[in-house]
Amino acid sequence: MIDYRNIRNVEDIDKERRTIRTRLSLKGNQVTSSFMTLKEDLSPANLFAEGVKSVSSIIPLDRFVLAVVRFLKNKLTK
Repeated sequence: MIDYRNIRNVEDIDKERRTIRTRLSLKGNQVTSSFMTLKEDLSPANLFAEGVKSVSSIIPLDRFVLAVVRFLKNKLTK
Protein backbone atom coordinates (compact mmCIF):
# COMPACT_ATOMS: atom_id res chain seq x y z
CA MET A 1 0.00 0.00 0.00
CA ILE A 2 1.26 3.45 -0.80
CA ASP A 3 1.80 5.85 2.06
CA TYR A 4 1.00 9.17 0.42
CA ARG A 5 2.39 11.09 3.41
CA ASN A 6 5.91 10.06 2.36
CA ILE A 7 5.59 11.59 -1.12
CA ARG A 8 7.20 15.00 -0.92
CA ASN A 9 8.41 15.73 -4.44
CA VAL A 10 8.35 14.59 -8.08
CA GLU A 11 11.15 12.06 -7.56
CA ASP A 12 9.10 10.31 -4.88
CA ILE A 13 6.12 10.19 -7.23
CA ASP A 14 8.28 8.65 -9.98
CA LYS A 15 9.69 6.12 -7.53
CA GLU A 16 6.20 5.06 -6.42
CA ARG A 17 5.02 4.92 -10.04
CA ARG A 18 7.91 2.58 -10.94
CA THR A 19 7.13 0.43 -7.90
CA ILE A 20 3.48 0.18 -8.91
CA ARG A 21 4.38 -0.71 -12.51
CA THR A 22 6.76 -3.41 -11.31
CA ARG A 23 4.16 -4.91 -8.98
CA LEU A 24 1.52 -4.73 -11.71
CA SER A 25 3.81 -6.45 -14.18
CA LEU A 26 4.59 -9.24 -11.69
CA LYS A 27 0.89 -9.71 -10.95
CA GLY A 28 0.18 -9.86 -14.69
CA ASN A 29 2.81 -12.59 -15.08
CA GLN A 30 1.22 -14.54 -12.22
CA VAL A 31 -2.23 -14.28 -13.83
CA THR A 32 -0.84 -15.42 -17.18
CA SER A 33 0.92 -18.36 -15.54
CA SER A 34 -2.24 -19.37 -13.68
CA PHE A 35 -4.26 -19.16 -16.90
CA MET A 36 -1.78 -21.33 -18.80
CA THR A 37 -1.81 -23.92 -16.00
CA LEU A 38 -5.61 -23.96 -16.02
CA LYS A 39 -5.65 -24.23 -19.80
CA GLU A 40 -3.35 -27.27 -19.65
CA ASP A 41 -5.39 -28.89 -16.87
CA LEU A 42 -8.64 -28.48 -18.80
CA SER A 43 -7.35 -29.71 -22.14
CA PRO A 44 -9.44 -32.42 -23.81
CA ALA A 45 -6.68 -35.00 -23.35
CA ASN A 46 -6.37 -34.32 -19.62
CA LEU A 47 -10.14 -34.29 -19.12
CA PHE A 48 -10.37 -37.62 -20.92
CA ALA A 49 -7.51 -39.04 -18.85
CA GLU A 50 -9.13 -37.94 -15.60
CA GLY A 51 -12.44 -39.46 -16.68
CA VAL A 52 -10.79 -42.76 -17.50
CA LYS A 53 -8.93 -42.71 -14.18
CA SER A 54 -12.17 -42.24 -12.29
CA VAL A 55 -13.86 -45.01 -14.27
CA SER A 56 -10.86 -47.30 -13.94
CA SER A 57 -11.17 -47.20 -10.17
CA ILE A 58 -14.40 -49.16 -10.65
CA ILE A 59 -13.28 -51.39 -13.53
CA PRO A 60 -10.53 -53.90 -12.67
CA LEU A 61 -8.72 -53.28 -15.98
CA ASP A 62 -7.14 -50.08 -14.68
CA ARG A 63 -3.58 -50.82 -15.81
CA PHE A 64 -4.70 -51.55 -19.34
CA VAL A 65 -6.94 -48.50 -19.47
CA LEU A 66 -4.25 -46.22 -18.07
CA ALA A 67 -1.77 -47.55 -20.63
CA VAL A 68 -4.26 -46.74 -23.40
CA VAL A 69 -4.84 -43.27 -21.95
CA ARG A 70 -1.12 -42.55 -21.77
CA PHE A 71 -0.69 -43.76 -25.34
CA LEU A 72 -3.55 -41.57 -26.58
CA LYS A 73 -2.36 -38.59 -24.56
CA ASN A 74 1.14 -38.88 -26.01
CA LYS A 75 -0.28 -39.11 -29.53
CA LEU A 76 -2.59 -36.12 -28.99
CA THR A 77 0.08 -33.88 -27.48
CA LYS A 78 2.63 -34.46 -30.26
